[in-house]
Amino acid sequence: MGDSFDYESPLRNLPAVDPSHRLPIPLVDSELNQLIFATAHGKTDDVWKEVADQLARSQWGEAIRMLHLILNGVSDSVSAYLLCSAYLWNDQAAEADQILAGSAMENHVGPRWLRLQWEIEDRLAIGCADEILRRYPDSAGSHFLKAQSLDAEGSPEAEKEYLLAIGADPQRSELRIALADYYLARSNFPAALQTAGEELKLNPYSSAAKMRLGRIYLQMGQSRQALPYLEAAVPAEPQNAILRADLGKAWETLGDYGKAVSEYKASLQVNPGQTRLHYLLAKLYGKLGQPALAQKEMTQFNAAQEQEKQKLLEQARAVSR
Repeated sequence: MGDSFDYESPLRNLPAVDPSHRLPIPLVDSELNQLIFATAHGKTDDVWKEVADQLARSQWGEAIRMLHLILNGVSDSVSAYLLCSAYLWNDQAAEADQILAGSAMENHVGPRWLRLQWEIEDRLAIGCADEILRRYPDSAGSHFLKAQSLDAEGSPEAEKEYLLAIGADPQRSELRIALADYYLARSNFPAALQTAGEELKLNPYSSAAKMRLGRIYLQMGQSRQALPYLEAAVPAEPQNAILRADLGKAWETLGDYGKAVSEYKASLQVNPGQTRLHYLLAKLYGKLGQPALAQKEMTQFNAAQEQEKQKLLEQARAVSR
């Protein structure tokens, strides 16, 4: 029969697996993984270790059962967070919402908890839209609600729901505007132009459609085509900071720095929190030969940047505590 080879021998000769080296749990960040395994290794029983292994292997149902046992009468923030997450990963958003509202979670704040809350609410919104669509399959509002929820998740299925909403109520203006924004966010400029153009044809006085067409052309690098749409929208929405900033960018790229300064300043008056506009104004004042004003804007920009940096550092410290 020829030579034979023991394929299992090399495996038997491998060193024993260190039980402290466990699989990381998918879908959670590395900091939380460290906290979970530190908690598991600090326990005298094996329940926590089993839970960690089940979560690492996506065995949600058994992990949920054991986390309930751990939480029975005990306020444990890590266990509660994991139980809430496991329900969410197991497509049980309603149960996750109940855990989130429970006493073990009520005193916890911070980016991780807020992100979890947002994910649960988003999933519940999709479920609600599905239920409404089941009862009212021709409802434009239901399709729109589901489209927005899917859009927030980054799902390509959102396009289908937007189109179904438009089909159910072709005269409802916000539907095409939302679909144009969906296309623009994905740099699908032809579809965005067509959708916003259809809206403007249906509603010739729509400032929202004019703004979208202007922004689409602007992002395509066609400022001259963008300009008439943006200017036409200003009389209806003079206090729209985004519109005024877009118009400023159009004038800047066309070389009319004076008008660009005027629009950027108008945008800042409405929303002073647009730090980058100070930087753009500093550049424009430099080109206009006004160094004192350029320095003033750059000083404001640097101060705002430093303030934002300190805010982020403080948030990082709060999360790590």
